[in-house]
Amino acid sequence: RVYSSSKQGSKVLRNMLSQTSGPCPAKRVQMIGRPDRASQKLILQNTKLQPMQSFENACVVRKFAGYHVVRGWVVYDLMNSNPGEGYIAQRYWWNMTADGRWVDFTPRPEGMASLLLVEALEVSPRKARILTDDQLALADGLYCLRFKGASATVRTEFGKHGPESILLANTDIKGGCELRSAMMAAALGGALTGQLSNDSNLFPIVLLQSILMRCLRADTGQGDTLGLFIAADGIEALARLLESKTAEVAALAAANLAILCRRSCTAKKQLTKQLDGARLLAGVFARAEVKNAKCPIADVAHHLWRMQSVAVDSPLARSQHVGVPDDGSQEYWESLRDHACCASLQTMHAESSPFERRAWSWSRTLAFSRMCLGSRGVAVRRGSFERPFVIWVLGAEEAVEAQLARDGFFDDANLMDRAPTEIVIIGKELQEYHSGDVPQEGRPPSIRITSDDLLVWKMQLSDESPDLAVVFMPEVPEPQMDGSQLSQGVSPLPDSVLTAVAHVPVIVTTRYGLGESGAMALRCKLRGQIIMQQVRSPFSSSAARPQSMLDDNGWIFAVCGPGAMAKALQMEAPPLQAASSTPQGPSRTPALFWGILDIKYDTSRPVLERVKVLETGDGRTSKFSGDGAGILRRYKERYQLELDPDMQMYQVISADKKLTHDLFEQTGYSHLVPKQVCFPRVYHKRLAADIIEGLGLRGRDNVILKLCNRSRAAGVVVTPASELDNLLTKLLHPPDELDDWFSQRVGRMMEGSPVDFGFKPGDLEEQLRHWWSNESPVFVAETCCRSVPTVLNSRSFDGTLRVGFALRRKHSGKKPWEQHGATTGPEDLDIDWLGGYWKLPKADAGSGSLRDAVVSAARISGTAPVKLAHLFEVYAALGDSVQQLFGSAEPSSEEIRKMYQGQCGLGSYLTARIGTAAMNRHPARTREMLADADQMALTLRECKEKTIVQSFIYRAYGVFEAKTKSDGQDPECWFRDSLVCHPTNSLTLHLQGVAAIQGQRLHAGVELLSKALLLDPDFKASYVNIGIAYLRLGEFERAVQVSEAGLARHPDAPQPQYHIGVACCQLALNMVLTGDPETEFDRLQYEELRQKSLAGFAKARSSDEGRKRNRPNKDASDPPWLEIDEKMIVAMEKDMGDMPLPLPPNIGWFWHSYRL
Repeated sequence: RVYSSSKQGSKVLRNMLSQTSGPCPAKRVQMIGRPDRASQKLILQNTKLQPMQSFENACVVRKFAGYHVVRGWVVYDLMNSNPGEGYIAQRYWWNMTADGRWVDFTPRPEGMASLLLVEALEVSPRKARILTDDQLALADGLYCLRFKGASATVRTEFGKHGPESILLANTDIKGGCELRSAMMAAALGGALTGQLSNDSNLFPIVLLQSILMRCLRADTGQGDTLGLFIAADGIEALARLLESKTAEVAALAAANLAILCRRSCTAKKQLTKQLDGARLLAGVFARAEVKNAKCPIADVAHHLWRMQSVAVDSPLARSQHVGVPDDGSQEYWESLRDHACCASLQTMHAESSPFERRAWSWSRTLAFSRMCLGSRGVAVRRGSFERPFVIWVLGAEEAVEAQLARDGFFDDANLMDRAPTEIVIIGKELQEYHSGDVPQEGRPPSIRITSDDLLVWKMQLSDESPDLAVVFMPEVPEPQMDGSQLSQGVSPLPDSVLTAVAHVPVIVTTRYGLGESGAMALRCKLRGQIIMQQVRSPFSSSAARPQSMLDDNGWIFAVCGPGAMAKALQMEAPPLQAASSTPQGPSRTPALFWGILDIKYDTSRPVLERVKVLETGDGRTSKFSGDGAGILRRYKERYQLELDPDMQMYQVISADKKLTHDLFEQTGYSHLVPKQVCFPRVYHKRLAADIIEGLGLRGRDNVILKLCNRSRAAGVVVTPASELDNLLTKLLHPPDELDDWFSQRVGRMMEGSPVDFGFKPGDLEEQLRHWWSNESPVFVAETCCRSVPTVLNSRSFDGTLRVGFALRRKHSGKKPWEQHGATTGPEDLDIDWLGGYWKLPKADAGSGSLRDAVVSAARISGTAPVKLAHLFEVYAALGDSVQQLFGSAEPSSEEIRKMYQGQCGLGSYLTARIGTAAMNRHPARTREMLADADQMALTLRECKEKTIVQSFIYRAYGVFEAKTKSDGQDPECWFRDSLVCHPTNSLTLHLQGVAAIQGQRLHAGVELLSKALLLDPDFKASYVNIGIAYLRLGEFERAVQVSEAGLARHPDAPQPQYHIGVACCQLALNMVLTGDPETEFDRLQYEELRQKSLAGFAKARSSDEGRKRNRPNKDASDPPWLEIDEKMIVAMEKDMGDMPLPLPPNIGWFWHSYRL
């Protein structure tokens, strides 16, 4: 800064320039500005002038323009003192024109418009000498201070090795002088601040580091000097450099700030409160260059920050004293616990909807835990306006605790006392958030969300410390049956965070009870650091059903002490259900129903939206391959089905997607099912637009179209919303010339392969036929849900999670149907979870095939195991939805009519469907509900929806007459009427074909069943029964073909295995019996048939259904235990191919399936 014009400044300056006693005796003094533009332009165009080189510059100007050289000083005002109290004079040369004007052409800093020049009274000669490193460093420093963007010279040896070498060299220089001290003060007083805005130049910040290191080593006298730098906005300049694109610059800025904050509370406060320093510092040390050790200077910065955290009164030290009782004594918390309002709050929570119970379980369980600690004598103070009660939520996730807090579901964290409370939600890579509220009495808590990296820096810079910490349902190591671990548990928290809560009570919530052995293991591990044993929370997700074994925030315990939380997070989860040693037989647990849920589960979604139930299914007809085999094994070893007439109702619920969806919604679990719309299977021009509007889709969104009553992905079609109309046109328009369509395709099957359906399995053509032949009058459209990616063999799949369950009664005794007016309700049912696994789609997520990448096809791509923590979350999220679903009272015709008042076709269909479920126990009710359904259908206008409903009703009448053997109309008459209404009804065609075979009209049966398979190539019964027809016709090769095609889709079916055994035996015998005695027959082919026959018989007999048919009385035996079966097996085993074994006319293992 040029000299001050104050009076005090004039006096000091006069003393300095005195000709008799001053250090710089002056001959002449003058304030000059810059040269005029014309002169300056002329000089600069014809000479080369250098900054800081006034001697040489003056000589160059004299040589070019003839201007006389003037020798003296330039005088600056020192900024480390008050204006006019201190000056510094630097030797300086300039020029004088012919008319006596002083001019200075040496380049100056931009802000230096004028200079105070002093011509020396006497000029003493100076000898050239080599500058020391100390002097060079000073020269370079002056150069960088004065000229923005200037770089340090490379003349010094240490300058050749980068800025960190300069830093070390400067900090190691010993000695000093008044001049350097003055220059340091001038730099800190603001000269450096302007240079720090250029993050492409390292030298100014390196020089600042050097100066600050000297200040750090100085015992006294530097406080005022640092204050000058702060007053000159130096902290703000350094904070800006923390965001520099250059890692070295950002790290150097962090190092400088560490020194400043160590020496100055003002600097620390400004960095924390005004400049969001914690976020900026966290960003510096989160950079990839810093983490990968590619920025050595960052180590220096990190070390300096560790030094400063020890030097000051850090929150880590103060945290040891947190929790001393304030005005919250044990008696206070006990009074809250015993007060009636606590019980009323529990009742209020239990009576909330399932969604609200789960959403509020985090904060309310936290409030309950705090009350439990206080009532047990743990020091838990009551918050006040001046000092709110601070709770740290550790290990939080963006999609769980952070999302719940943003949605307002942490507002009940102080539910018990409503004292001023602050909740700090801490986790990896969380988005910063503050509710903006000030903690107040009677108000919800203030919410703050921060990442754990950022918290570490906030702890360094401020007084962050909690009164209580909580970890919600940590993911813990998972013991497996083979002793391995599928998961390593929760990610470790930063050491500084663990230290901060070392002497603070820490609440841990879990989804499961530890049990006696688990609690003992935890006690042994923690050794006296447990301050509250595990207790059940009345504010859990399933508070309405406290006997639940898996429950969000269902259990809580608390620990305190160094390392206690880390040990608590290493507790083991309950093991997977191991195979039971209970023998099969009457000792197994009776089960009312066992089934499956197919679920989309996505951990990237908010916690309340992660689980979406796609459909339910009957365990007896579901497939459990690969990683799902354990589900079937556990069921068989532990359970046996009760002979409960209600089973038929369970099957109706599990088999209808629309009914399942509606029951989920009615019981308060609408959040567990995808958004769905339902429409009649009648095309109109607005249909696609109505679906898109109903689901809230956009052009690029995908939509799932489903048939209501089909399983195994039959009829499931995925399409972009933009292509929906084109697809609906195909799905809802069967062939116009149906007779010709059948004739061409059935003729091809008769002449060639009996399973030549004209498409590949899973193709769109197959889905079209499912839609043409379906009996439900409506279809559903759903939003396309995703699952967390499952990686298998380096390929990422969007899998479907399948979980198995068994429903059983809570109490034994009389069955409900044995008691007058008694029913089985949701409250009477308990659920046992049997495990889960991932079913993978045919193609991976990057395949480009939409349906193949979304719809699961485990038999093609396989399966994958699921993490136990994910299973537990899914089980807890489901709550008692399965009990509510299957425990719902069977609706009457009138109740169905009201439920589907605006959907008469659907109401009529479901009335008939539910009526047929009562066929075995209440035939009269079945007849009554079928009549009600028929009357309801008559109210429909004449359209396809009406004829489809009537087709199903007539088929149901036919099945009813066939099963009850009543004196009503002939079943085949009903079947004919059904086909008149709906000619592509594949199930009616199937029943007609079975009736024809049973009446020994085998060719007619084959034709009808071939039509049924053309329309529904996934129906197991059609493969089985057409195989019987071919056996009876003696067309054994075709019997093998259809049986193998059936096994390709239903590999566990024993009937096709039996038919292959019979057919291959007959083919082998025929090779021997019909061959030319003089010609050697194909021995290899014969041996292949013989082995194939034996394998078919063996698999059929070893199946569950096969073993049940093995009766002691062989005269009453059924396939595969017939006398002729024994003879065929013996003939194949002993290679007795020369003995004929004619088949009886009733050969074949029938599979009766009415699909009602």
